[in-house]
Amino acid sequence: LEGFHGHWRTAAIFNLGVLGGAMFQGILSSHSIGLAGMSAGCYSMLAMHCSDVAINWRQSRFRRMKVLLLTALITGDVCTMVFSSNTPEAHLGPVSYASHIGGFVMGLLMSILLVRNLSVRKCERVGQAIAALLLAAMVAFGGAWLAQWPPRDVVGDATPWCWARSAVNYTAFGDLAWHCVRCGDAACIRRWSVRESSLAAVSHRWCSTAGAWL
Repeated sequence: LEGFHGHWRTAAIFNLGVLGGAMFQGILSSHSIGLAGMSAGCYSMLAMHCSDVAINWRQSRFRRMKVLLLTALITGDVCTMVFSSNTPEAHLGPVSYASHIGGFVMGLLMSILLVRNLSVRKCERVGQAIAALLLAAMVAFGGAWLAQWPPRDVVGDATPWCWARSAVNYTAFGDLAWHCVRCGDAACIRRWSVRESSLAAVSHRWCSTAGAWL
């Protein structure tokens, strides 16, 4: 890829794929602890290969072999993702599939815009315009969603995340004043929810200005 498209195009698509993977992680799997490294950038390179074959189909050598190899790679990875996601602890596992999807999507859209095209056709210009619109919409939505507090998944957030309450508990605090408490898991919530009458729902903004969190 780098030899044909140049190192600037390749580096741009790789790094933007990493950013896209981080964005998808925050949107689709904000509770996962599996985000590490730059694997999203590798998936953006896979998307760049797909885009290169599609855009330069007539000029590509061994294009059918490339399609077979790419199809095998993508199919194998999708099957791995599906079967390994059937466990209750999958969302806490070491592999961030959301970031892989984000890297591939970002890499595909950026490749449509940036890869070297040996023979530009009108339909490809239309495709570039559509890719630019999708990219702008995706970035705008991602920025707006990630700016929310507390963070949550776009597909439904069943896991407590930054659960916030104002609590009165003499044993824990040594007084009868209201103190801000927040939890990030169900065990913490159960521990503080023994006496519902001593809890009051509050906003994160209020607790941030009223005093320190516990």
